[in-house]
Amino acid sequence: MNRLPFIVFGAVIGLMGGFSFGMVIFPWLADQIMPNLPRMFYLNVARMGLPLSLLWIPGGALAAYWGGARRGALLMGLSGLIAGGIYAAVVAPGSHFAPLVGLAAGAGLLYGGGAGLLIGGGLPSAEMIPPKK
Repeated sequence: MNRLPFIVFGAVIGLMGGFSFGMVIFPWLADQIMPNLPRMFYLNVARMGLPLSLLWIPGGALAAYWGGARRGALLMGLSGLIAGGIYAAVVAPGSHFAPLVGLAAGAGLLYGGGAGLLIGGGLPSAEMIPPKK
């Protein structure tokens, strides 16, 4: 069996998870913490949604390649932590937005960790699949 479909599937799931985090989860959490955010914040969120979603692809691909719920959660959680911190720092610069950076990083860690549990736990390790002859 070929290993490539598992890796591609993990990468696509990582991309979709990153996009949903950036376009739904992070703006909703930001609005819950700081309800009177300026309109420019949401325009920045929309502008940076896809580029920062790309940071989740390696985590999804590696989680699918190595398999295992624990490793998947670790890899996707790390992707979410990095992407969430960068996301908040880019879309909400300034000291009065500082709580959003920690919030986004923590939410990315939890959201990515949950996605990694599903990816890593649901797919067998590609290392265990015998290479195609």
